[in-house]
Amino acid sequence: MSDTTKTILVIEDSAADREMFRRVLKQVCAPRFEISFAHDLKTARQFLTQAHFALIILDNVLPDGYGADFVSELGQSKAWRRIPVLVVSDWPTPFMFDKVRNARAEAILSKDNFRAPVIRPYIEKMHRTVVRA
Repeated sequence: MSDTTKTILVIEDSAADREMFRRVLKQVCAPRFEISFAHDLKTARQFLTQAHFALIILDNVLPDGYGADFVSELGQSKAWRRIPVLVVSDWPTPFMFDKVRNARAEAILSKDNFRAPVIRPYIEKMHRTVVRA
């Protein structure tokens, strides 16, 4: 990964879900973007200190914390606050929606809805932003 590479960071602990994200993202954004995977928040923080990411796709329940809390952490960092975040959860709750919305994430989606037609508008918006930057 380099700072000039357009990369999406997927933070997901389930191997099956990482594969699902990879397949959908490959349909929508290959070859314009690379995809990096972190299996927990600790690894994600390490990646974020090493490279620039154009988008973060974030599971809510991870081995070392909650994605909804991590969105708030990202928002408090000058270096990370401008990265768009999509939170994806098996069971999004109204509380999670409010917390994520207040932390200014782009959207919260259920994993069942993580399909190319649903994701494409977010990827296109992010692509336009990256191209302008």
